[in-house]
Formats: sequence, C-alpha cells, structure tokens
Amino acid sequence: MAGRVDVAMGFINNEPVVAAGQGIKLNVIPSGRYNRSAGNGVITTDDQLKNAEMVKRFLGATQEAVAAVIKSPKAGFDAARKYVQTLPDDRLKVLEASVPLYESAYSKAVGLGFSNPNGWQDTLDLLTATGRITSPISRSSLYTNAFLTPKVQAK
Repeated sequence: MAGRVDVAMGFINNEPVVAAGQGIKLNVIPSGRYNRSAGNGVITTDDQLKNAEMVKRFLGATQEAVAAVIKSPKAGFDAARKYVQTLPDDRLKVLEASVPLYESAYSKAVGLGFSNPNGWQDTLDLLTATGRITSPISRSSLYTNAFLTPKVQAK
C-alpha cells in the first residue's frame, strides 16, 4: 500500500479488505487451496486443561459467540464495541470477510470450532516437506476436540 513492493502475503480477510476500503485495487491470489493448514484455535497450557469444566464452559461460550456472529456479524461487532470503544467502523468489513472462514464442510458436520484432523496432517506434511520438522510427530498430540460441544451451529 506504500508502493514499496509488488507482491505481499497477507490474510484474505484483512489486507485486501482494508486496501479496497482505501480505494487501492489489488490482484488477490487466494493461497488456501495451495497452503492447507490446521487453521486457528484456542491455545492453553496443560495446567488449564486440568480444570475440564472451566475449559468446556469457556469453549462452549466461544462456540455460541461464533455462531451468533455468523448469524449477525453487525450484532457481534456492536457487542465487541462495548469492550473496545476505539474499534473503527471500517473493521466491520473485515469481520464480514472473516465470517465465511468460520465454517467449513468439516465444522458443518461436527460443530463450530472443531479442528479437522486432516488439516493438522496437511500442516505436518508441509512442515516436514519444507524441513521445519525433522522427526515424526503425531497430529493427535497437537490438539484436542474433547472439550468442545458437538453440533453447535449458526441458526
């Protein structure tokens, strides 16, 4: 956007949206189908996982919040403004571009927030192929869906 590079990598739901809002035209090449990964999630410590009920309540509330935002991004944005008063209006467009990323065929089958084991395997395969991982790692050692509530969906 400063004119210093011809190509840059960014997030499909952020940089292209912000640039468009500033009147900058871009050629966007979505890389998702070429760079498959596990995606994002909630990260915590083993100590926190010892309090299973707290973790389940936190993740359940998060799943319900994501479902509500999918149903009404504007309502979710307005709710966030109660806690982040400086949230600029143009960030609503970023949220709206993000909402389609909150669901996948996998999450629609099992529930919002569930990690797809195949995504973790794709991530491990990529990291191994590029030399970032040199010893075998089991995908199941990297995540768990055990604390999530099955079948939570936007209604």
